Amino acid sequence: MHRALTCLDLEIVREPSTDPRRKQAYIERVPKLADRLYSNSFAVEDYEAVLLKHEIKIKDLKPDCYSDLDIDQMDEEAVLALLTALVKKEEAVGGDFLAACVRSELIDSILGRLETLDWENRKIPQWIEQAADKALSDLENFPKNEETSSYIAIEPYLKYVDKEGRTKTRGLSTQDEFDIDHALRRQAKDHGLYLDSSAYERMIIGLPINIPFRVCKVEIGSEGPKNVFSFSIGDSLITRTSFHILLYANSIEVEYYPMDLNSRKRITEPTSQQLNALRKCAIDVNLQDWNEDYSTPTLDGWSWSLTINTDDLILTSTGINAYPAGFKDLVLCIADTFGCGDFRTILDSIDLEA
Repeated sequence: MHRALTCLDLEIVREPSTDPRRKQAYIERVPKLADRLYSNSFAVEDYEAVLLKHEIKIKDLKPDCYSDLDIDQMDEEAVLALLTALVKKEEAVGGDFLAACVRSELIDSILGRLETLDWENRKIPQWIEQAADKALSDLENFPKNEETSSYIAIEPYLKYVDKEGRTKTRGLSTQDEFDIDHALRRQAKDHGLYLDSSAYERMIIGLPINIPFRVCKVEIGSEGPKNVFSFSIGDSLITRTSFHILLYANSIEVEYYPMDLNSRKRITEPTSQQLNALRKCAIDVNLQDWNEDYSTPTLDGWSWSLTINTDDLILTSTGINAYPAGFKDLVLCIADTFGCGDFRTILDSIDLEA
């Protein structure tokens, strides 16, 4: 469906004029994005209203804003509205705005989501859809702290009876394996389940059908747990370190991603004392008064982001080499209260007075 867009060769270099071929790519290929967007009727006329619904302010769109956008969760209309907005902004400001969006990988992220949407919306064989629904019914009572995989879950339903009444087991093609995993994860929300494989996201362990997952209870219809508190910090040389508090249907969990790429994510259930300590710290540092952005003009350095989505406070605050009053106290509270030692290590490496 979106092949006219996603197959574009949009490789752009920072100095296109240094090579005639690269200069041609800069001059011709980027405008082709706008041409194909309009010629294939992918542009969204009311794109401003669509983005407003997703709480995206057009004036804030810039080449490096993809980290602030939840592109992976956007539907087709929202993705095309975002793409339309970028093209419209290019027309308004001129220059190399779209080329900069390509360099920052924002355009790649958007086109990648369109490819994913094509994949998600294709027709899956009926037997897989039916088998996935039965397997998910079995998983509704799966032990909370154990793991399984899409293959193990679907295996009991691979048997079928042929025309001669003989029981056989289906052989699976690679396409079938992808479709089974996709069907299970897509239908999981209808059962109030979330199949969590995030502990393995830094590892290469084969096809999705064999990747282990935990079975977590969420609200029926929800894509996953509610992220009520999220903080991350990192620089250009090391892995980003992050901390999240997730609200499930029947529990609360803390996720902590260490700096070490070889370390698995740590999952714990917070105590009421830990949560109360974080709430008190939030009040003490006046989180409700933090600005949306504390960035300073720079090409590298330390960047951080904080997102809160609770009944008491909704906040998004980010920064690069600049920090609000109380920043150190908040980071130390997370580090010491929840045992996230990498945050304390990072604090020793940055200049909070900069």
